[in-house]
Amino acid sequence: MTVFAGIIFTDDHSHLDLQKEMKVNFSRLIGCTHSAEYTTERSFFIAYDANSNTGAKEVVNDSANFGWLSGESFIRNDDNTYASDEVSYILDYFLRKNLSSCLKRARGVFSGVCVNREQNQYSVFTDKLGIRPVYIYQSDKFIIVSSVLSLIKSLNSIDLSYDVDDVAIFAGLGFCLGNRTPYKNITRLEAGSIAQFKSISGTIQAKFYSYWSYSKDVTTKSETTDADIVELYEIFKEAVFIRNKNQKSAISFLSGGMDSRTVTAMVNQFVDTQTTYNYSKNNSQDQIFARDYAKNAKLQHNEQSFKQLEYPNWSSLISKSIIQNNPSLSNNSYKRVWSGDGGSVGLGMVYITKNLEEALLNEQFDTGIVHLMKTFGASVPFTFIKNDFITESKDFLLNHVRKHIQINSDDPVKGIYNFLLYNDQKRHMDQHYETICEHGVEMMLPFFDSEFLSKIYSLPSKDLIYHRAYAKWFNLFPSYVTETAWQTYPEHIECPIKVDLSLGYQWAGSVNTWSSRLQDTRKFLKIKYNSPVFNVFSRLKIYTALVLHILGIQNYSYILKKLIKLDCN
Repeated sequence: MTVFAGIIFTDDHSHLDLQKEMKVNFSRLIGCTHSAEYTTERSFFIAYDANSNTGAKEVVNDSANFGWLSGESFIRNDDNTYASDEVSYILDYFLRKNLSSCLKRARGVFSGVCVNREQNQYSVFTDKLGIRPVYIYQSDKFIIVSSVLSLIKSLNSIDLSYDVDDVAIFAGLGFCLGNRTPYKNITRLEAGSIAQFKSISGTIQAKFYSYWSYSKDVTTKSETTDADIVELYEIFKEAVFIRNKNQKSAISFLSGGMDSRTVTAMVNQFVDTQTTYNYSKNNSQDQIFARDYAKNAKLQHNEQSFKQLEYPNWSSLISKSIIQNNPSLSNNSYKRVWSGDGGSVGLGMVYITKNLEEALLNEQFDTGIVHLMKTFGASVPFTFIKNDFITESKDFLLNHVRKHIQINSDDPVKGIYNFLLYNDQKRHMDQHYETICEHGVEMMLPFFDSEFLSKIYSLPSKDLIYHRAYAKWFNLFPSYVTETAWQTYPEHIECPIKVDLSLGYQWAGSVNTWSSRLQDTRKFLKIKYNSPVFNVFSRLKIYTALVLHILGIQNYSYILKKLIKLDCN
């Protein structure tokens, strides 16, 4: 569980005040002072690894060049083994100016940094889907890189001006597009990319290049065979095996759906004991289906039920549960947890509806994009944006989303799938990684294994949509996996086991109760009065909506939640 940050300067006269501020704020972020630091004439880097409790997963060679890695790369060697010392391996390739060929063979979820001290050359990189983020702030005098956005935002020297279009997109979709963030001067390193910086002659040269693209580097097929489904199973099995690292016990999330069920079933093959945690509404499908499966799978199962469950910070929830069962641990103690994140979109294609598919097959691409945005519940709250910034257009989101969709004439649905991978899924774990120092949970994410995703990407969309390939793959797991009911999505292949209709559905629309309105209000009032959110959104209109919401006259939960999320990003 490594987090890192660094400053690269244009000259040798380092900004000591900025270095000191970053060091203090970093220590505050990680909750201790056990960080590793590295300084050159034109840079300052700092990192922390909760697993070692001393510094970071680092390598410093004889020439004082160094590298740090956050997460696990799982780089496959030519002989089919995996690099044992990942950081040394990556640093060696970086110094030989061949970093991209090394990362091309990685299948993990990771980000990292390498420094060539003698040449004042620096590279930061992220995994093939960009799950593990790297944020970059660029100014005339320095560049800041960080695996945690809040650290950059905490520095006084930073210009946190919003980009109004990106704010509107964020408020509309729930995420920004491509490499954008809501801030003008902060970008996010693209998936499968390397950013290279070189400080020379009072300037910093910046180059960005891609080492991997699923649409360009994966060969696609026209049909899916039974052998392909078996290969998917074997790749997933290896993905779990290499992440397990011969551990004999495991901790996992367990819902009532298919994703966590397949992960826990595969983990079961490699461990002696597995403890699972379920967070759900009482007497819901999610709760009961997980409970029934856990019994058959012989898992040590734990449950926590809620009256309302509106997408909480799952990592914080499970961290607290683990600490309750093991009081010797603290919030930021290192905790390995298995998760099924990425399965429903990656293998099940959940956002591809029949209306969307039909539009794409009829080459009505704009209509298809509109259907996709409806599935997201996407809408820009122009009513609350200040008049000075209004660029209202009924096609605002459509025009921006269209720019990020590559239409594949041979497989039109694959273009939407590609968009989902590189925008929605890339940011799916953002809250987890942004708060990782608070909860100490390191996720094991086999559905984001790049070899597994590459195999999925090679298959035609017609065989993937509606959980078609997933359902066949699901049947390859041990028999106890399919002996009890599981949750499915509307329009997707149904569970063949009769479902008790009295059980509630986990994500059914929540009722606008007093308690839910109070919860919205408490979270919203944590936004500071001088927050940059109010540079774009009308404070008067927002607070008027808040009062109407509190009184139950009008449900403005949607706009309050958008601003709460925006303020946290």
